[in-house]
Amino acid sequence: MFEPFLIVGGMLFWIFAGILGVIVLACVENEKATHATFTILGAFAVFWIWGDFNVLSWAANNILDFLIYLGSYIALGIIWMLVKWAIYVVIRKGEAAEFKARYCKGKGIDPENMSRLERTEFIDELISYTSPYKDDVFPPSAMCHKVSIIRWASYWPFSAFWTIFGRGLQHLWNFIYVQFSGLLQNISNKIMGDI
Repeated sequence: MFEPFLIVGGMLFWIFAGILGVIVLACVENEKATHATFTILGAFAVFWIWGDFNVLSWAANNILDFLIYLGSYIALGIIWMLVKWAIYVVIRKGEAAEFKARYCKGKGIDPENMSRLERTEFIDELISYTSPYKDDVFPPSAMCHKVSIIRWASYWPFSAFWTIFGRGLQHLWNFIYVQFSGLLQNISNKIMGDI
Protein backbone atom coordinates (compact mmCIF):
# COMPACT_ATOMS: atom_id res chain seq x y z
CA MET A 1 0.00 0.00 0.00
CA PHE A 2 0.99 3.59 -0.55
CA GLU A 3 1.38 6.22 2.13
CA PRO A 4 -2.02 7.94 2.43
CA PHE A 5 -2.06 11.50 1.17
CA LEU A 6 -5.83 11.93 0.72
CA ILE A 7 -6.48 12.56 4.40
CA VAL A 8 -10.19 13.08 5.11
CA GLY A 9 -10.63 16.80 5.78
CA GLY A 10 -7.27 17.76 4.26
CA MET A 11 -6.83 20.15 1.34
CA LEU A 12 -6.14 17.41 -1.24
CA PHE A 13 -9.20 15.54 0.00
CA TRP A 14 -11.46 18.56 -0.63
CA ILE A 15 -9.91 19.27 -4.03
CA PHE A 16 -10.42 15.62 -5.03
CA ALA A 17 -13.97 15.62 -3.61
CA GLY A 18 -14.81 18.84 -5.50
CA ILE A 19 -13.50 17.48 -8.80
CA LEU A 20 -15.33 14.22 -8.17
CA GLY A 21 -18.55 16.10 -7.40
CA VAL A 22 -18.37 18.11 -10.63
CA ILE A 23 -17.72 14.97 -12.69
CA VAL A 24 -20.61 13.06 -11.10
CA LEU A 25 -22.91 16.10 -11.43
CA ALA A 26 -22.05 16.37 -15.15
CA CYS A 27 -22.66 12.64 -15.64
CA VAL A 28 -26.01 12.71 -13.83
CA GLU A 29 -27.32 15.80 -15.59
CA ASN A 30 -26.23 14.47 -18.99
CA GLU A 31 -28.08 11.21 -18.38
CA LYS A 32 -24.91 9.14 -17.94
CA ALA A 33 -25.74 7.34 -14.69
CA THR A 34 -23.42 4.42 -15.50
CA HIS A 35 -20.52 6.84 -15.87
CA ALA A 36 -21.45 8.43 -12.54
CA THR A 37 -21.52 5.04 -10.83
CA PHE A 38 -18.10 4.04 -12.16
CA THR A 39 -16.71 7.46 -11.18
CA ILE A 40 -17.90 6.94 -7.60
CA LEU A 41 -16.55 3.36 -7.50
CA GLY A 42 -13.25 4.67 -8.85
CA ALA A 43 -13.19 7.30 -6.11
CA PHE A 44 -13.72 4.60 -3.48
CA ALA A 45 -10.74 2.73 -4.95
CA VAL A 46 -8.60 5.90 -4.89
CA PHE A 47 -9.52 6.49 -1.24
CA TRP A 48 -8.75 2.85 -0.46
CA ILE A 49 -5.30 3.05 -2.10
CA TRP A 50 -4.20 6.64 -1.36
CA GLY A 51 -6.53 7.75 1.39
CA ASP A 52 -6.96 7.15 5.07
CA PHE A 53 -10.59 6.03 4.78
CA ASN A 54 -11.86 2.72 3.43
CA VAL A 55 -15.59 2.77 2.82
CA LEU A 56 -15.98 -1.01 2.81
CA SER A 57 -14.05 -1.46 6.08
CA TRP A 58 -16.06 1.29 7.71
CA ALA A 59 -19.36 -0.24 6.53
CA ALA A 60 -18.34 -3.71 7.76
CA ASN A 61 -17.28 -2.37 11.17
CA ASN A 62 -20.29 -0.05 11.58
CA ILE A 63 -23.12 -2.06 10.08
CA LEU A 64 -25.91 -0.33 12.04
CA ASP A 65 -24.65 3.15 11.15
CA PHE A 66 -24.23 2.04 7.54
CA LEU A 67 -27.82 0.74 7.39
CA ILE A 68 -29.16 3.96 8.95
CA TYR A 69 -27.23 6.08 6.41
CA LEU A 70 -28.32 3.84 3.54
CA GLY A 71 -31.98 3.92 4.64
CA SER A 72 -31.86 7.70 5.05
CA TYR A 73 -30.27 8.08 1.61
CA ILE A 74 -32.98 5.94 0.02
CA ALA A 75 -35.79 7.76 1.87
CA LEU A 76 -34.45 11.15 0.79
CA GLY A 77 -34.06 9.82 -2.75
CA ILE A 78 -37.74 8.82 -2.81
CA ILE A 79 -38.79 12.24 -1.52
CA TRP A 80 -36.59 13.97 -4.11
CA MET A 81 -37.96 11.70 -6.86
CA LEU A 82 -41.50 12.89 -6.07
CA VAL A 83 -40.45 16.55 -5.89
CA LYS A 84 -38.42 16.35 -9.12
CA TRP A 85 -41.27 14.61 -10.97
CA ALA A 86 -43.67 17.35 -9.91
CA ILE A 87 -41.18 20.00 -11.05
CA TYR A 88 -40.75 18.19 -14.37
CA VAL A 89 -44.52 17.98 -14.95
CA VAL A 90 -45.04 21.67 -14.09
CA ILE A 91 -42.30 22.61 -16.55
CA ARG A 92 -43.85 20.42 -19.24
CA LYS A 93 -47.24 22.02 -18.53
CA GLY A 94 -45.78 25.47 -19.08
CA GLU A 95 -44.13 24.36 -22.33
CA ALA A 96 -47.42 22.80 -23.44
CA ALA A 97 -49.41 25.97 -22.70
CA GLU A 98 -46.97 28.12 -24.68
CA PHE A 99 -46.89 25.66 -27.57
CA LYS A 100 -50.70 25.35 -27.58
CA ALA A 101 -51.14 29.11 -27.87
CA ARG A 102 -48.71 29.29 -30.83
CA TYR A 103 -50.11 26.14 -32.45
CA CYS A 104 -53.74 27.24 -32.24
CA LYS A 105 -52.93 30.74 -33.44
CA GLY A 106 -50.97 29.37 -36.40
CA LYS A 107 -53.76 26.93 -37.37
CA GLY A 108 -56.63 29.35 -36.64
CA ILE A 109 -58.09 26.99 -34.03
CA ASP A 110 -59.99 28.05 -30.90
CA PRO A 111 -57.90 26.47 -28.10
CA GLU A 112 -60.99 26.04 -25.90
CA ASN A 113 -63.04 24.22 -28.56
CA MET A 114 -60.65 21.82 -30.27
CA SER A 115 -62.16 18.79 -31.97
CA ARG A 116 -60.92 15.34 -31.04
CA LEU A 117 -58.88 15.16 -34.26
CA GLU A 118 -57.40 18.66 -33.72
CA ARG A 119 -56.45 17.73 -30.17
CA THR A 120 -54.82 14.46 -31.31
CA GLU A 121 -52.82 16.31 -33.97
CA PHE A 122 -51.87 18.98 -31.41
CA ILE A 123 -50.68 16.37 -28.87
CA ASP A 124 -48.57 14.61 -31.54
CA GLU A 125 -46.91 17.88 -32.55
CA LEU A 126 -46.52 18.92 -28.90
CA ILE A 127 -44.65 15.72 -28.03
CA SER A 128 -42.38 15.90 -31.08
CA TYR A 129 -41.65 19.58 -30.39
CA THR A 130 -41.18 19.64 -26.60
CA SER A 131 -40.11 16.16 -25.52
CA PRO A 132 -36.60 14.74 -25.76
CA TYR A 133 -38.13 11.23 -25.50
CA LYS A 134 -39.37 9.65 -28.74
CA ASP A 135 -41.89 7.40 -26.96
CA ASP A 136 -43.33 10.11 -24.73
CA VAL A 137 -47.02 10.70 -24.13
CA PHE A 138 -49.04 13.62 -22.83
CA PRO A 139 -49.58 14.09 -19.97
CA PRO A 140 -46.09 12.78 -19.14
CA SER A 141 -46.01 9.13 -18.16
CA ALA A 142 -43.78 7.94 -15.34
CA MET A 143 -43.26 4.69 -17.28
CA CYS A 144 -41.75 6.60 -20.22
CA HIS A 145 -39.38 8.39 -17.82
CA LYS A 146 -38.39 5.42 -15.66
CA VAL A 147 -34.65 5.79 -16.30
CA SER A 148 -34.67 9.50 -15.49
CA ILE A 149 -36.76 9.00 -12.35
CA ILE A 150 -34.46 6.26 -11.07
CA ARG A 151 -31.44 8.45 -11.84
CA TRP A 152 -32.99 11.39 -9.93
CA ALA A 153 -33.62 9.17 -6.91
CA SER A 154 -30.28 7.34 -7.03
CA TYR A 155 -28.18 10.48 -7.37
CA TRP A 156 -30.52 12.83 -5.51
CA PRO A 157 -27.85 15.07 -3.94
CA PHE A 158 -26.48 15.93 -7.40
CA SER A 159 -29.89 16.18 -9.05
CA ALA A 160 -31.25 18.38 -6.24
CA PHE A 161 -28.18 20.64 -6.29
CA TRP A 162 -28.39 21.20 -10.04
CA THR A 163 -32.16 21.59 -10.05
CA ILE A 164 -32.05 24.18 -7.26
CA PHE A 165 -28.88 26.08 -8.09
CA GLY A 166 -28.24 25.29 -11.75
CA ARG A 167 -31.73 25.55 -13.16
CA GLY A 168 -33.67 26.67 -10.13
CA LEU A 169 -33.94 30.37 -10.87
CA GLN A 170 -34.84 29.72 -14.48
CA HIS A 171 -37.58 27.27 -13.45
CA LEU A 172 -38.84 29.60 -10.74
CA TRP A 173 -39.25 32.52 -13.14
CA ASN A 174 -40.82 30.31 -15.80
CA PHE A 175 -43.28 29.03 -13.18
CA ILE A 176 -44.08 32.59 -12.08
CA TYR A 177 -44.49 33.65 -15.71
CA VAL A 178 -46.93 30.81 -16.41
CA GLN A 179 -48.95 31.70 -13.32
CA PHE A 180 -49.17 35.38 -14.27
CA SER A 181 -49.30 35.18 -18.07
CA GLY A 182 -53.12 35.28 -18.12
CA LEU A 183 -53.16 38.38 -15.91
CA LEU A 184 -50.49 40.04 -18.07
CA GLN A 185 -52.51 39.29 -21.20
CA ASN A 186 -55.67 40.72 -19.59
CA ILE A 187 -53.79 43.95 -18.82
CA SER A 188 -52.60 44.10 -22.42
CA ASN A 189 -56.10 43.42 -23.78
CA LYS A 190 -57.73 46.08 -21.56
CA ILE A 191 -55.16 48.74 -22.39
CA MET A 192 -55.16 47.98 -26.13
CA GLY A 193 -58.84 47.03 -26.38
CA ASP A 194 -60.16 50.33 -27.77
CA ILE A 195 -57.67 50.59 -30.64
